[in-house]
Amino acid sequence: MPESPVAVHDAILLQAQEIADIVRAIGDADASRRPESGAWSAREVISHLCQSDNESFLDGIGRFVLEETPEIEVTPGVTHYTPERHAMTLDDLVDAFLRQYELIADYVARLDAGQLSRRARIALLKDSPLGEYPTLAEWLRTISELHLHGHLEELRARR
Repeated sequence: MPESPVAVHDAILLQAQEIADIVRAIGDADASRRPESGAWSAREVISHLCQSDNESFLDGIGRFVLEETPEIEVTPGVTHYTPERHAMTLDDLVDAFLRQYELIADYVARLDAGQLSRRARIALLKDSPLGEYPTLAEWLRTISELHLHGHLEELRARR
């Protein structure tokens, strides 16, 4: 992850925009189809990156700042592809994704060193190199460099 909050802001926006461009280029009909490998469809990937309607990455990031060592629940492998999201046009779904990551990037750009050093408990990371009590900076690195970037690479491979 880049060092400064502004660099993190830029990295998140750049990746989110590239994901949006790829998914729009796939087109609405093909974005609903799963590849032969059985991987998620492009629409499912976008929905997954938006997270649930009840809690987003931005909510979790905010909890690092507002709460003392909050417990952040992360459930991998969930698309959050609801009937409501299925009914959305591809452009509307992609726009919702972009709005969320613009909000995340703008929030991150305003964080200071003290906020970036705050910790949360994320049980999913217990056996990872980060451990189950990552700093906000480490969590942002995970979101940007691993999660967002991993889905970007997956979508690039479909071109």
